[in-house]
Amino acid sequence: MLAPTLPFNSPARANLDVRNRIQPIMSGILHIFRSQPDIYQVNYTLGVTNYVRTCTREQLEHLLVTPAALDDALIAGLFDELNAHDKVTVSDVSITPNQVSSHGFEPMPSDA
Repeated sequence: MLAPTLPFNSPARANLDVRNRIQPIMSGILHIFRSQPDIYQVNYTLGVTNYVRTCTREQLEHLLVTPAALDDALIAGLFDELNAHDKVTVSDVSITPNQVSSHGFEPMPSDA
């Protein structure tokens, strides 16, 4: 989804610029594994933080559409790859930490 275009001197644009400097938008990596015929483990790496959740195919489809915002052709290709190899990695996925927790992800324990 494209962000609305705001006039250069708009107060809303100034607020957006400040938010992006305070909390820049980062992209993460999704690692998806099929652990059982209709159960998937999804790991999401955002910077140095890792999150995990398990879900059904329907829940995974919902996750890939909202909040990951992947297009239908890419999602179809991901499921083809999962059917062939039981795992797939998707890079450059933007899911905010708030969205991560609201979609059932839990922080993974640190190795440290």
